[in-house]
Amino acid sequence: MKRLLCILLAVLLLMVFTACNTAKTKTAAPLTEVNSLYDQYGNLIQQTLYNEATEEYFLKEFMYTYQNKKWVCTDQRLTLLSAAPTKDTTQEVPALKIFHTTDITRKPVVLVDNDKVRVTLTDCHDAELWYMFAYEIRVDNKSNQVITMSIENCAIMGIGCPPLFSIDHIEPGRTAYFTLGWDPETLERFYIPYIDNVEFMIRILDNSNWNMPAYAGERVLIKHN
Repeated sequence: MKRLLCILLAVLLLMVFTACNTAKTKTAAPLTEVNSLYDQYGNLIQQTLYNEATEEYFLKEFMYTYQNKKWVCTDQRLTLLSAAPTKDTTQEVPALKIFHTTDITRKPVVLVDNDKVRVTLTDCHDAELWYMFAYEIRVDNKSNQVITMSIENCAIMGIGCPPLFSIDHIEPGRTAYFTLGWDPETLERFYIPYIDNVEFMIRILDNSNWNMPAYAGERVLIKHN
């Protein structure tokens, strides 16, 4: 009788252990990639991930620093999203808008203009006359949210060349001015003796949720002739 009870107890413990392992395996199901976002250097900066077992979405962000002439991922952050992400249609490659520097010298050129934001190219500086080759940019936040702007996929005459560019958050209803430029050392490092045209992507994001559809995503080409 004691032997039978011991066998039954062992079977019961085995069933409980198996059930716990199964539940643990289900909870720890691998995250499936939904979409990804890369910067102008080809570095993965954001991923939207899905946990099928818990039906939850996560935003994974990657932080980089420039070390030994290359970008190195130094930190990662995983955030639980409260709802399924909305597809960002601005990730699709938009039509190329072409502008000429002669247009800029006559009057400011509007690169982006919708009900959320207006981005204007107000001036262009030559490297021989200024301390670097640069564009002066004005951003008007017409939305009721704090926004931020990124410059992506930047290329000079088809050569990928990262610009000197920094931007703070722009409060609702406010205007900010920024410089997008390249110093002589950068142009020399990328073997660019002169500038004939510059192409880049302008992306405007809701600063509180980068996973939401962008307020703007425009691809522009500026010709210098």
